[in-house]
Amino acid sequence: MSDLLGDVHIPSFDNPLEMLLACHGKIQAQCATLHKLLQHLPSYGCDAQAQQAAQAILRYFDTAGQNHHDDEEQDLFPCLLATPNAEIHKLMALTGRAQSTGYGMAAIAPFVIWYCRRPGDGVGH
Repeated sequence: MSDLLGDVHIPSFDNPLEMLLACHGKIQAQCATLHKLLQHLPSYGCDAQAQQAAQAILRYFDTAGQNHHDDEEQDLFPCLLATPNAEIHKLMALTGRAQSTGYGMAAIAPFVIWYCRRPGDGVGH
């Protein structure tokens, strides 16, 4: 099977941190798609392409994105906090502040879906 994949490296459960890092790449890709969608909407409205992108973003954050967040909260962060390394504790404090804002892309995606389904615009119905 490695011949079919070539030199592509696929993260595995044997290295959970590698899996989380790969997931961060997917989150960044979803955020990039959301950014493109927000640029698309003023010119083209909620056409079929916009609706498809918005649904894919929301589906990602409702499933894989949520699972990733849960993995970090339940497994990774407690392990990091249990270490005696002061630098890790500083990093965790900064991460906690960033997460507490509540203005991540996952918070924006439902607004985009609502925009595509709002009544009166003649699009998305």
